[in-house]
Amino acid sequence: MLGGDGSVKSTNETEVVRQVISEDTSAYMRGAMEQVVANGTGKNAYVPGYRVGGKTATSEIQPEYDSDGKVLDTEDRYTASFIGVAPMDDPQIAVLVAINDLPESATHTGGTIAARLSAASWRMCCRISALRRSMTTARATAAS
Repeated sequence: MLGGDGSVKSTNETEVVRQVISEDTSAYMRGAMEQVVANGTGKNAYVPGYRVGGKTATSEIQPEYDSDGKVLDTEDRYTASFIGVAPMDDPQIAVLVAINDLPESATHTGGTIAARLSAASWRMCCRISALRRSMTTARATAAS
């Protein structure tokens, strides 16, 4: 976790409990997710210089009705989402963007709005990751 000034306030270590899927299945899924960003509906999540993969989704929200059974809002509404991971060779970061209650008249697909917002998150995560690497290198150099 970073403080407002960008300094590292705390870190969390991971503990591997068990392997949930095989290495082959993991490699296949990572490849498919990377293609979504490289050549598919998730192109807006692309960040130059980084291997990002993900999945877009657009879900229609069921309309609300009044007590007489009449639809309250005649415009269809949607939830746009994008879930992504990076780096694709060894995923360390996951980002989920979900935007609810978007009208059909607005940009409302996961690939257009949610993937684009996730790219901003990736850029921030990449800067933080680079900062953490440089701080670790500096500590190691100071300790030598």
